[in-house]
Amino acid sequence: MKKACILLITAILIWLFILVKCVDFQMWIPTDFSQAEEQLTFDPQERVLYYYSSLSADGKIAYNRILAQIRNHPDEIEIPVLSEEEFQKMFQALSYDNPDLLCMQNESQIVKRGAKAYFVPQYTCDRETCNANAAALESAVQEVLNGVPSNADVYAIELYLHDAVCARLVYETADGSGYTAFDALVGGRAVCEGYARAFQLLLNRVGIQNYLVTGTGINATGESEGHMWNLVILEGQHYYVDATWDDMDSVAIDRYSHSYFNVSDADVQGNHLDMSPSDNQCIYEQYNYFVYEHLLFAEYNTAARARIEDTMKKAVQNGEKTFEIRFTNSEIYAEAFADLIDNGEIYTLAQKADRSFLKKYSDIMYVQDAQMLTIQFAFV
Repeated sequence: MKKACILLITAILIWLFILVKCVDFQMWIPTDFSQAEEQLTFDPQERVLYYYSSLSADGKIAYNRILAQIRNHPDEIEIPVLSEEEFQKMFQALSYDNPDLLCMQNESQIVKRGAKAYFVPQYTCDRETCNANAAALESAVQEVLNGVPSNADVYAIELYLHDAVCARLVYETADGSGYTAFDALVGGRAVCEGYARAFQLLLNRVGIQNYLVTGTGINATGESEGHMWNLVILEGQHYYVDATWDDMDSVAIDRYSHSYFNVSDADVQGNHLDMSPSDNQCIYEQYNYFVYEHLLFAEYNTAARARIEDTMKKAVQNGEKTFEIRFTNSEIYAEAFADLIDNGEIYTLAQKADRSFLKKYSDIMYVQDAQMLTIQFAFV
């Protein structure tokens, strides 16, 4: 009996030894991800995955495996072996393509064991909190989307979403927040990254192709800082949209402009620098706000003043308290500004537009953007 026990224990130990060795040996056999190539185009919303599209084949496999599993908060996810450069590019793509991905921190790592590699995520919160935040974000998104005008064309839908983002948000951050679509649409406070991700998410949901652009923003006083905005594709044409710079919280909490709505490379070449990606082919004007709305002036004369008067009349009749105009060059802009503002011609035009104007409003305020050659007037 004693001998039998010894033999049994010996057999168990041998099997354990073999098992351990086999497991250890398996670590040195690379995982075959060839079958995963069939999933490289994983995208249930059929939207533009700009950063995903630039990845290597293994980078795309890693991207898809992580995206498919990350919301369950695993400790690690096996992925193909990537170089440091490939890994960083893949991680950026995950972040920049998926504004509704809330659970990952900005820093994660890849761990190698033998011939295998594992993505080890760092989470911003536990799974339950992440799910609750995702649900709150979805509710906020649906609230915005419920207001999309019925039977509207793609330009009108994009304009509505831009205005909704500006109207809901205040430019502000505290305690490291303000960088996500959740901070923006649920919390109502964000920096440029939060604005851009919120707009990206809403555009994704209505099927308007877009992607994030990063770079350096130069404000009117010449100060520079890291910046993020959107590239939007309408009927194959590329445009920039900077909802952050269109929001006018510093002027009035409920005011926003369209100076940076569907603008071109030429429009922003002086204040949006070091772009990544750099070649975005934003060379179009058809869907620029001022072109599309017939608010762009190539001259300032009697006819131009009549157009401004008509624009103001329509604004008053529609119950709108603001209207904007833009000029094609700095000389015309300066001439118009001197006459409308310095000489007070805007008040004369207001009286012509509506004789009871001064009974309805006590004053006309303005905000100028000399870089973009725009002036916004507000009735107060």
